[in-house]
Amino acid sequence: MKKSILSAALLLSLNCAFAQTVLPDFSKYPITNSKQATDANQNALQTAEYLLTNPIDKNKVDRATAAGYLMRWMEESPDFTFSFDAHFGPVSKEVEVSAIYIASMAKYQIENKKKLLTADESAQVWENFAKYMANPANNVQPKGTVKKLVDAYKEGKLKEYLAKQ
Repeated sequence: MKKSILSAALLLSLNCAFAQTVLPDFSKYPITNSKQATDANQNALQTAEYLLTNPIDKNKVDRATAAGYLMRWMEESPDFTFSFDAHFGPVSKEVEVSAIYIASMAKYQIENKKKLLTADESAQVWENFAKYMANPANNVQPKGTVKKLVDAYKEGKLKEYLAKQ
């Protein structure tokens, strides 16, 4: 009986360990030029997924390192053009919150192979951002404009909200 309980606990812990997205070893993938950025596209996707699958208060050092790596990749990438619309202003005031938006944008563009986003695609990025922000498990308390954006998402009126702003 003890063996079966121990085995079940071991399997459960292994399953949980593999379910979480882990960060790449950034020291193996420096980004100082466009060639390195292109080579790091998959690492950037993995980094964005890490930021989007872990709560904001979990391991702040890893999150800050991940956000910095993603920003360097975005700056150097010749494959994608990242442009921040007017809605980004209020988001940019909090580093952790802006990292979620940046991760949402990078993930969308990499997965969909979009060099530059259309307005509809930008709305999809905002929806992904709002979905993360609305999830209580992510330990976020949206405030101000970000709260209004999340509320619009919850009401199914995000596109209308974005169009008015």
